[in-house]
Amino acid sequence: MTEAIAVLDIGMTNKKVVLYSNELALIGEKRKVFPPLMRDGIETHDLKAIEEWLLASLGEFARSFSIGAIAVTTHGATFVCTDAVSYTHLRAHETVLDIVCRLLLEKKNYLTHHPPSPTPQYPLTLDFS
Repeated sequence: MTEAIAVLDIGMTNKKVVLYSNELALIGEKRKVFPPLMRDGIETHDLKAIEEWLLASLGEFARSFSIGAIAVTTHGATFVCTDAVSYTHLRAHETVLDIVCRLLLEKKNYLTHHPPSPTPQYPLTLDFS
């Protein structure tokens, strides 16, 4: 079975599960748009539906691929690399594996020193604090 890295990309509009080979070649992708929900006059995400879709998508991929790692990126999870002549905006799932790992470690370090979010806890919620 082909080994793979899964990336959960939770954007404001599109939700994606993207699969990469260990050589970081794109080998699969599933996308879905979830209409926003209105709660108390505030537009929110349908977290239950998103969670169910993510788990189902991972399950489908797992029938064909051996998923050895899962990385998560979300709206706003963009960073900039700069040098003397240019800059490039990079998304965590579009970079080499070591940068993804470094960002996840930085996120863990940040969350360790900041109070947890009031976001409801779902089985897929990552809370490093």
